Amino acid sequence: MKYFAKAALFVLLFTSSCSIFAQDWSYLISQAKSGDAAEQIRLADVYAKAQSAASAAYWYKIAAEHGNVRACVCLGQRFERGGLFQKDLDKAEYWYLKGANLGDTTSLTLLGEMNEHARNNPAEAAKYYKQAAERGDGSSQIKVASMYHSGNGVTKNDREAAIWWTRASDQGLSEAMVALGALYEKGGIGIDKDLLQACIWYDLAGRYGQPSYLHQFRDRCAKTLTMDQFTEASSLADKRAAKIAAKK
Repeated sequence: MKYFAKAALFVLLFTSSCSIFAQDWSYLISQAKSGDAAEQIRLADVYAKAQSAASAAYWYKIAAEHGNVRACVCLGQRFERGGLFQKDLDKAEYWYLKGANLGDTTSLTLLGEMNEHARNNPAEAAKYYKQAAERGDGSSQIKVASMYHSGNGVTKNDREAAIWWTRASDQGLSEAMVALGALYEKGGIGIDKDLLQACIWYDLAGRYGQPSYLHQFRDRCAKTLTMDQFTEASSLADKRAAKIAAKK
């Protein structure tokens, strides 16, 4: 088995067109051994592609123990998904947490996703999503909002959902804008029905990449507004779009 693993590795090294494999092999080894975290990860990637689990794990761990966030994420994902490494959610959690403690927001989001899907623990998932959301991660802000809206893992609270969808919308995320439009169109717990606000968010969603049919939603809401209210909604949407653009 060792012979075949080595053979696969050298075939990969000499046949791949990727720049990593064009580098001198001894130089890569030398740099990795000298403590270059980037080269340690590149070397681990080579071994992973060659299906050499032990060598890949060794170099990922060396880089991760020296504080390289990407190595932590790689280890977490490989232990979570299985395949090259034996699936182990506890080990995945360990490496994700190490990445999170190094300040990596992606690690928090991945912890949330693992707890939500692999462990079926929405309350724990909500905890990690919220930490990522508080650090400004837009996708996690949407997840937190959706959990508050559905009551999955947290106590249902549409007011909180609106807060987090608004934060995500202010990053230009149209999915959050659509959700806000629907929330204000129908109303919710702690959120009064407000068709003017619904018009604003549907209008913005249409501007930020959602399908054009959303303008039909906007127009549906607009039918109940006076001309002055519709003009106000359009003006407010323009101002909100300018505010979002200024943040980018």
